[in-house]
Amino acid sequence: MRFVLTRESCNMSATVRSGGVQYNSGIALQGNGIIQTRAGDIELVGVGGASSTGSNKGVVALNGFSVSTVDGNISISGVGGTSTSGGFHNGIEFRNDIHVISTGSGDIELHGTGLQSARGILIAWTGLSSSIRSEGTGNIHLDGTGIGGAPGIDIGFNTAVDVSVIGGGSVEITGVSDSGDGVVLP
Repeated sequence: MRFVLTRESCNMSATVRSGGVQYNSGIALQGNGIIQTRAGDIELVGVGGASSTGSNKGVVALNGFSVSTVDGNISISGVGGTSTSGGFHNGIEFRNDIHVISTGSGDIELHGTGLQSARGILIAWTGLSSSIRSEGTGNIHLDGTGIGGAPGIDIGFNTAVDVSVIGGGSVEITGVSDSGDGVVLP
């Protein structure tokens, strides 16, 4: 089954507050789904849970998911979960062929904060390519904070990642870590 959501605007917010179950992601977008608008904004805000045995990501997108707009803005914000065990409590994690695209004046913003030795933003974990692209006049801003020695932003682990502006926009990448690299590029 393929998920397709076409709207004038899309606001999605989720906070996972339970513990004890594996993989408590605030928002999980999986399997060739699409969220798209023409002029309306897309806002996704996810806060991971407190599972002691799995990963508690703020926002995770897997396996071919895409988010696109023409003139609306795309804002994706994620905060990893609070468990002191388990692992990979990344703020935002994109794996396996994920695409975030603006084709007009819409800006793209990703804000991620990892908790418990996790990345703020992780893009691509395996061999499939992913992209964050503005094809018009929109700007791209990636802002990630890593905790416990993890980088703020980690782009392109074992894969190709395209972060680009084709039109008149700009790209700003800001990564901060408490004791590691701010930004890691391939």
